[in-house]
Amino acid sequence: MKSLETVHIQMQKTPEAFVRKYISTKIGFNIRLGHTTKNDDGTWTIQLKAVVPSYVKLENERSKTFAYVFHDVGEAIVKYDEKEYDYDFVLKPKATELDLILMKKIDKLTTDVQQEILNYGRYSWGNLSKVKWWLGTVHKIILRCLKDESFPSDELPERYQRYFELLRANKWIRIESGNKPKVIADNKLKKLEQELLSENKVKHDLNSVTDALVGILFAEHYVQLRDEFKIPQLTSYVTTTKAYYADAVREGRAIHMSESTLLNKFRTYNYSPKPSTFKGFNFPDTVAELVSNRFLKYSKDDERFITANPELLELLLPYQSTLAQIVIDN
Repeated sequence: MKSLETVHIQMQKTPEAFVRKYISTKIGFNIRLGHTTKNDDGTWTIQLKAVVPSYVKLENERSKTFAYVFHDVGEAIVKYDEKEYDYDFVLKPKATELDLILMKKIDKLTTDVQQEILNYGRYSWGNLSKVKWWLGTVHKIILRCLKDESFPSDELPERYQRYFELLRANKWIRIESGNKPKVIADNKLKKLEQELLSENKVKHDLNSVTDALVGILFAEHYVQLRDEFKIPQLTSYVTTTKAYYADAVREGRAIHMSESTLLNKFRTYNYSPKPSTFKGFNFPDTVAELVSNRFLKYSKDDERFITANPELLELLLPYQSTLAQIVIDN
């Protein structure tokens, strides 16, 4: 009987195969290879692209998979090591760096949706607990200007200074010079106060008016507060709202979403450090506040599920074409 022979097959090594193996074992299957360029110094540059799925659950256990497609998420540079008879990295892509790039790209895709959400809630953001806490200094400055009309500038604590400068730069308050300089409300703040009262946007008391004014400031300067003032805790409300409506807008209608599903989508949009890592972060409380302030609703059929505020969804539906491109019915 003829013995069986073992046949060894040597796979042809290529720069692409080397990078593809690294990506599949160290990074993940969302990253794909793009165009390869052979460089004059004997190295190869391989462009990286990404396909990021987003699952939308529908009724009757149906679902749809949408996908973000990005063609410029980074690159890998490799060279051939003749001593080792193999390729090696000159520039190695890192999973943490690629994750951050993808988060920023997804966030950028939803910039218009985010701005519409911010504008919609301009009179409501100031009612939310984290906004009250982190922008409490703004609230105190505005309230005192409205209540007392003015106060000595030397009574402004040093820790209030950056918020004072933000308000002054946007002509909400100003310094009235004299022997004793005073902080007073500027024309824009007075005008906004009158609009709120004349249009019955809020209750006619100073605290409610001030809460609404803080909300307006939050809506107009959200990115600055998040990035320059380094207050990422403020992102939880906007990100949660955006995470729900991104899926609803893609589907073109209100959808029912469980709190756990929304939490997973919330994490997709976050920069580092993430609000979910902060002490005291409570996602169910965040959702409950958003429902109380009409950004979201609990389903009438089952309050375990979250659904859309029809008024806000109608404002966002025109942005459907700007979101994910690929759709797969499951």
